[in-house]
Amino acid sequence: GVCAVVNMRTLKMDKLLMQEGWYQGAIRYQNVHHMQSFWDAKGQGRVVLTWGFGSTGGPHFILDPNDDNRVVRAITNDDVQPIGHPYPTTSPDGKYIYVSMDAPWIAEAEGYRASIAKIDLEKGAVTVIGDVGSHPIGITSTADGKVTYVVDGANSFVFKIDNATNTVVGHTSAGVGGPYGLALN
Repeated sequence: GVCAVVNMRTLKMDKLLMQEGWYQGAIRYQNVHHMQSFWDAKGQGRVVLTWGFGSTGGPHFILDPNDDNRVVRAITNDDVQPIGHPYPTTSPDGKYIYVSMDAPWIAEAEGYRASIAKIDLEKGAVTVIGDVGSHPIGITSTADGKVTYVVDGANSFVFKIDNATNTVVGHTSAGVGGPYGLALN
């Protein structure tokens, strides 16, 4: 249940991180699930650590690797509820982070009830973009930042979002059963 941070210059372990929190009336310990690095809108290097698994992910922490891996922002249920599968992504310009919004009751419902949250990292404003399947389990944006794609692992669809209007403008079959994540090249 820990994440080791290794100093790549010395190849020595710098620290161990562990997440525990109060969840549904009890202490919950979770494993780190995904992580990614990005440049924020001010050109500062950042790392996103995501905790949890399945449709009960979160919280997510944005760290500053140049300041002893200090947490510069936490994304919790106070920001987004429910936090879904821990597979967020940042926009190419570093202004936004996209977080899946899913829960067991959403994944089991009929229709495309899940959403993603588009969080403005500077202002904290949250825009909810709905109807992206039942279990969003991968999010990525085009290099120009105009379009974001979301994979629905439950129904095997890919949803296309117009980032100017924050609306789903289409969807298609993923071409494989139960896709997990996606990448563009």
